[in-house]
Amino acid sequence: MELKNEEYELLAKLSVIVSFETNDIITEAGKPGERALYFVRSGEIQVSDEEDGYVNIFRSGDHLGDKALGEENVICCQTIEVLEPTRCVMLTRENIKRVIGDMSRLGKSSRPISAKLDQRMKLDDLTENCVLGVGTYGVVSLAQHQKTN
Repeated sequence: MELKNEEYELLAKLSVIVSFETNDIITEAGKPGERALYFVRSGEIQVSDEEDGYVNIFRSGDHLGDKALGEENVICCQTIEVLEPTRCVMLTRENIKRVIGDMSRLGKSSRPISAKLDQRMKLDDLTENCVLGVGTYGVVSLAQHQKTN
């Protein structure tokens, strides 16, 4: 089921800006993790997964944490480390659940892949749902891909 505009607006209001310093560990493999979705505004975050043997770097415009949203008692299988001072917009699982109810409405989580890897997506492919914030770096909007939702 698709989210309604009012739900997107409520999610934007419930999001918070969090800042991390170089070498901060957001989550550590094998330990309980923060059940939250992060949208990177500035900086760099490295996600490494010893089990699958991959490493991804997330930068401005990327998001991570969706895998932890669907699980009740999550033990992280990935280590998320900050490579340089980073600011993110964070939405907790509790706030998302409060707005949308059934977490299955979000669909299935996928393996984290940096948005920078997909050069086929164009700005015209996105529909802006609401503005998350305005600041030094410009306007940050919550958008939806028209073809894949």
